[in-house]
Amino acid sequence: MNRTNNSELYERVTTAGKFFGGLPAFAEMIGVQYRTFHAYLSAKRQHNLWPLLPTMLEAFPRLSRQWLYFGEGPMLIGHGTPLDRPVPLQEIAAAAEAMAAEAGGTWGDVLTYIVDAARAEAEKPEPVADSHQIHELQNKLMAAQEKIIQLQDELLTRQKEGQADAPKAMPARIGDSAARL
Repeated sequence: MNRTNNSELYERVTTAGKFFGGLPAFAEMIGVQYRTFHAYLSAKRQHNLWPLLPTMLEAFPRLSRQWLYFGEGPMLIGHGTPLDRPVPLQEIAAAAEAMAAEAGGTWGDVLTYIVDAARAEAEKPEPVADSHQIHELQNKLMAAQEKIIQLQDELLTRQKEGQADAPKAMPARIGDSAARL
């Protein structure tokens, strides 16, 4: 296991915060007031950071879960890949395989499943609509809109005609049943 010198959670979070633009910006990105966040960055109050870890991982997808939670391995996934580019799937799979081998047991099975699912997803071709298909669908949509407008106009016309042609109700007479009203 590759244990870093940031053995305490608050130290790892501080390191990540400084790396990703500074602690105030980091706190803002995870939706926590800076004063509150800064107060959590101590050994006594670091327990408040645990519920924030999933939010950190969501806000900073390149941050390694293994490193953040346990202080193991590198801080970033895709080390060497520029931050503005996605990490190649092969690199993620290789990292997960290494973690699976290191974890063994149930965790190893889970990580193996994740690796297999990622590979299967990578093999799926992405559907691509060409401009001809898009144009054809737009034309169908326009025709459907025109048909809807035409049917609405026809309905209004029939309703108006129906009101003009409808027979006037006969006045009710005493002794008539309610059914004839």
